Amino acid sequence: MTKRKTDLEWLGDHLRILTEASERVRSIEPTVYNDFNAWTTLKLIGVKFWQRIYTDIIQEHLELLRKECMAYLDVMAGSGLNRIRDADCFVAGSSILAALVPRKPFHYIVSIESNRSRAVALEKRLIHVRGNQTSFKVFAQEADAAIRDALGELRDRKSHFMAFVDYQGMKGFSRESMDALLREPCDIWFTFFPNIKRSVALSEWDEANLETCRNFFGRRVFDRSATYDDLIGNWTQELLLRRQILYPFQIQSGEGYSYELVFMTKRTKAGSPYVNAADDLKRRLDSIKGDFARMVLQVLTGKQRDLDSYFSGRPPFSL
Repeated sequence: MTKRKTDLEWLGDHLRILTEASERVRSIEPTVYNDFNAWTTLKLIGVKFWQRIYTDIIQEHLELLRKECMAYLDVMAGSGLNRIRDADCFVAGSSILAALVPRKPFHYIVSIESNRSRAVALEKRLIHVRGNQTSFKVFAQEADAAIRDALGELRDRKSHFMAFVDYQGMKGFSRESMDALLREPCDIWFTFFPNIKRSVALSEWDEANLETCRNFFGRRVFDRSATYDDLIGNWTQELLLRRQILYPFQIQSGEGYSYELVFMTKRTKAGSPYVNAADDLKRRLDSIKGDFARMVLQVLTGKQRDLDSYFSGRPPFSL
């Protein structure tokens, strides 16, 4: 029986993959990258973890699903390379991880990035790691403008796909676009931030926030919800009509701030083969915080010798 890894071992293994994947593309357009702090790596670990789970399972079920292509859709994809400021290192973005991580590779990758220089850098990086330029496409457009063409590409290839919508707030991908995505044969991951509650409160007297909230949640749901809790309940119920299984994973900074990484999938007659893996990922992410990820990254990249400064009062040890 395989011994269960400690959280430290589990985190270290996943962070190594993120940093090693970044080395594959770091020399390409080296001045173009996204900037984040270390807790972003926990989100990337969740998505990367699922890229492998998804491809291991769906590859075996494509014929049953009457599909020919197993694909990945990255909405608001970034540049494919992330600088982690507080750990002074680089990790790969989700599109690059999709190209490198799965044991059974995605047949096709679609990435959407509105920033032109980041989209160009991502395309060059995907060329480097994929080789075959016909196995991916990068849309250098706003996500709302590109999503229908992107979904058309996937539909033409008879794809079942994993989608990741990396919201950095409420803008960039409307409820209308999310509804279009929900109509497609895919599993969906997206980020949800607690500061949305502030925008909802401000919407009572601020027209700009009102339109932002209506655009994100949908006008009908937003206008019929009396309180924030009602709004989240009504919005969630509408999502559950299209995807009967919804898992929220908490991404914690370790400094009192958190947001949610949400997974949605359909329930099948045979049940979801994902449940055990989702439960395991939830247990891990619930127990690991961003400040711990920062310390482990610093050890992995040689910026710090061991973790004794994190485990105060305990014997020091290294990865």
